[in-house]
Amino acid sequence: MRQYLNGKSTGGRIEIKSPLRGADLLTEPMYTKGSAFSLQERATVALDGLLPEAVSTMELQAERVYENIVRKSDRLEQSIDLATA
Repeated sequence: MRQYLNGKSTGGRIEIKSPLRGADLLTEPMYTKGSAFSLQERATVALDGLLPEAVSTMELQAERVYENIVRKSDRLEQSIDLATA
């Protein structure tokens, strides 16, 4: 079982510290933010070249996933999308 280290950042938000870097970081759901990693974060944790160039917020990513799910007319397809999101 993986241990997660957390603390508070200067802005008061909870910050999860990851022992992972590069592609390993992207495959761990607790740590990955997908394309929401800032350019500085990408350089710090060796994600340069592993993500699309554009930076998206977590909210924008969630909105895209939601739109893709509701666009499906078949309930089974919606369930599959929910399970993989």
